[in-house]
Amino acid sequence: MYSKFNKNEVRFEKNNYSYNRKTVTFEDKFNIHPRDVIQKMDSAGDDIPCLIPSFPIRIPKAGVIRKNIPVTIRNPFDNDNFTQISCDINLMTGIPHLKRGIHMSRIGDLVAQSISEIISNSATKVYNSLQEYAAYLATKLGNSQYGETSSINVTGKLYYLEFVKGWKMEKNKVSLEQIELKASADCSGDNLIQSAGIQFSNMSACPCVQQTYKHALSFDEKINVSSEIPLLTHSQRCHTAIMLSGISEELPIVPLLETVDKIIVRTQNTLPREYELLNVYRAHEEPQFMEDVVRQILMGIYSLFKETFPESTIKVSSLSMESIHDYDIISEIEVSIEEISSFLMNKEHD
Repeated sequence: MYSKFNKNEVRFEKNNYSYNRKTVTFEDKFNIHPRDVIQKMDSAGDDIPCLIPSFPIRIPKAGVIRKNIPVTIRNPFDNDNFTQISCDINLMTGIPHLKRGIHMSRIGDLVAQSISEIISNSATKVYNSLQEYAAYLATKLGNSQYGETSSINVTGKLYYLEFVKGWKMEKNKVSLEQIELKASADCSGDNLIQSAGIQFSNMSACPCVQQTYKHALSFDEKINVSSEIPLLTHSQRCHTAIMLSGISEELPIVPLLETVDKIIVRTQNTLPREYELLNVYRAHEEPQFMEDVVRQILMGIYSLFKETFPESTIKVSSLSMESIHDYDIISEIEVSIEEISSFLMNKEHD
């Protein structure tokens, strides 16, 4: 799946990824060189994006949404290797009040140049992280337009293999897993604000049914309700996202996942029977509301990054696809590390 490289670039034969379509040329169709047309249009002041709009009001954000862009980054699980992820990108920049619109072709060129140095040396660009890629686009986007504030949001699926140890060697298996990497960057002049995070699937179990079942069983004297064995309840699959904003360094993915795995039960695609029981038991052993999920993850992330990113803000959201309802449940929280520290300090003094 991955290959090792000595340099931060991946080399390919040019013919493997470069193709010029065979179509009629501008000169053949219009019997004139495009240079002459563009120069005449510019001289006449007819470059449409640069015209004064009918309502000269500044537009804070306008841009392009691109999907399935192949971005090569350093594998967060193995720094000696690289992996390509398919990304969805929102590229937004401001338009001054005296400009009619953005230059679309410049954005298309920027996206293409961001993943490949085909013009210079036929190399695919490699980034240390999706966070670095978002920062690169943000710094280039504003300069390619009118120098206004630019905003980039990138989401990419990272696929990886996970070893599943069997109860004997012949039962060893492999699971194909995925998480979503997220990154955003806002650039205004020399000021760059970065955010990064992850999204994953997990399971939760409802504590309400367990508690109700416990009291229902208490009426039967023949039944000894043990607190050591999780009681019957319903479970659901969830999508949970974590985002840290206002960070200046690269967000470490492995410690983040290790912290998450201590708090919730992430889904797994290859589940032999013993692991299926283990994961279900773990989820039912510590049942969680969506509100519990976001609060507990928030505090786990705070403990992990309070020293590394003391000025950042943590956002946690979780969507539960309910198994017994015809609707979903969502919970979201966004608090700065400074606010959490103040809350904990005040709590100690109470």
